[in-house]
Amino acid sequence: MNALNNIPLDLNSSSSPDAVNLSNQRTLSSIPRSVTSSSNSDSISACPVKHSPSPSTGTDDDNWVYPSPQQFQNALARKGKAAPLENVSMMVEIHNWMNEKAWDQVRRWEEQRSDFSTNDPKIALARFQGRPQDLSPKARYHLMLGKLFPNTYSSTPPFDRHDWYIRRPRTGVTQRYVIDYYSAPNDDDGNPVFSLDVRPAIDSFDSMQIRLAEWARLKREKFFPSSTSTSATSSEARQ
Repeated sequence: MNALNNIPLDLNSSSSPDAVNLSNQRTLSSIPRSVTSSSNSDSISACPVKHSPSPSTGTDDDNWVYPSPQQFQNALARKGKAAPLENVSMMVEIHNWMNEKAWDQVRRWEEQRSDFSTNDPKIALARFQGRPQDLSPKARYHLMLGKLFPNTYSSTPPFDRHDWYIRRPRTGVTQRYVIDYYSAPNDDDGNPVFSLDVRPAIDSFDSMQIRLAEWARLKREKFFPSSTSTSATSSEARQ
């Protein structure tokens, strides 16, 4: 078993005897992986579908590789959640897109750190943990607000949760991120819409500072949009 995500190292790419063959083509993600955490003994549960590191060279420069449509379907079938074959390729595309967007948000949070430098080695995803049955404290808080103020807050819980463990190569620190995945009504063309709430877990004082600073920024933009706009305009005029 792969200690990074608790999946078999030998991924099954063959189809079931009674199934139509799906593509075995896999997509390389933009998400670097850290190989230094492979010995971590924490209990790691897999994403609902399989991820795997790329064919490893034993360096920190490898990227995670997304499952092929065939592996995706096989993984769901093992969990009793097999999907119609004609939908699998689209499901894989959505799955990959959500992971890429989540990684974009992680990088944006990391750039807000007071000790961040553009000269730092790139961060990497060391491991991840699927926790679909565990509501995060923030999700619980929003659900409570949804019951108290149904016209302002949604009472729909997230359909999934992941905890991602990010390694900062320069310091060797591992930072946990919490990701809540929400479904939204389809767009005008009938396409599915998803919302991702990505933020660093408050496991340290630094993480709490970053979260509070972001909360304050959002409140300023909400209640004082004109002053924010004026400040930005003045800054641009001086350049």
